[in-house]
Amino acid sequence: MQITTARQIPLSQITLSSQWNIHPFLNPEPGNELTDSIQSLGLLHPLIVQKKSSGTFHLICGRFRFRALLAHSRPDADVSVLVLQDDCSTKKILTLILSEQLLSAPLSLMEQAFFFNTCLQHFSLEKTAEYFLPLLSRKPQAHIIRKILPLLNLEQAIQKSIHRGIVGDKTAFELLTLSLEDRRTLHDIIRRFELGGGKQKRLVTLSKELAARKQCTISKLLTEDPCSEILTHREMNEPQKLASLFSFLQNSLMPESIQAEKNFQQSVRNMNIPDRFSVSHSDAFEKDEVTLSIRFPELSSLTASIAGIKDIIAKTKTESRA
Repeated sequence: MQITTARQIPLSQITLSSQWNIHPFLNPEPGNELTDSIQSLGLLHPLIVQKKSSGTFHLICGRFRFRALLAHSRPDADVSVLVLQDDCSTKKILTLILSEQLLSAPLSLMEQAFFFNTCLQHFSLEKTAEYFLPLLSRKPQAHIIRKILPLLNLEQAIQKSIHRGIVGDKTAFELLTLSLEDRRTLHDIIRRFELGGGKQKRLVTLSKELAARKQCTISKLLTEDPCSEILTHREMNEPQKLASLFSFLQNSLMPESIQAEKNFQQSVRNMNIPDRFSVSHSDAFEKDEVTLSIRFPELSSLTASIAGIKDIIAKTKTESRA
């Protein structure tokens, strides 16, 4: 059965509240892209409201669209809305909110956390799982919601980064186990260097282990020398700083790798290879293989040398089989 009716009503009759807001961690002001779209094309996606006994309409879905309209329309201007029936149940309202959000994209972890928190104001944990997790293609198991809800305790800046994918989902749960100071420090580094999921995990793991070994906080470890010196180095670019930071953390946890690095570099020096050649090992010596790189001044030099390089490679393969 249809639960909404299409209408045109004045903007001034729509009221805003936090009751159904699952994005309190975001800036309430609409982005330029949405504002420009509404200005040039009009409202393509109607607001969803519910009529109240006072005669006003309570906004259910479309908070950013509503604010964009307020900024660039007269208060008495009519706007397209879908009006919920007066007797629409809370379960149907929440189902509608969830369905409307899913039309644009899957819910982020933070959207899920705030959505479930809203649901729990009306239903038990078990009922919330039963009613709404299947709509997210999840099994109706209460522990799934229990795991997500603690994300509400994170700082707003971190919540925003989780929502936008800057902080990965696995990293988000790792940050929950840390102190306020430690997770802020890690969050700053993740944002600064735009770390992907794998590098985020490596940063958190190495930092936690080394801080525990040194019996200090992660924040102290990363904001004091030698880490501070690495991160503020004037001559290194950002990728070089990150590589140096990881190298320091890794080597500090595994001192034997420092000696392995020294031995490797000495072996390379003993080869007396030309300056245009360089030899590198796998990350943290995880593999035995090494890489030989040759620098050419321009493409034509490489083109002129490629035949000889191929001959050397073929000869090397033949000798390795012998």
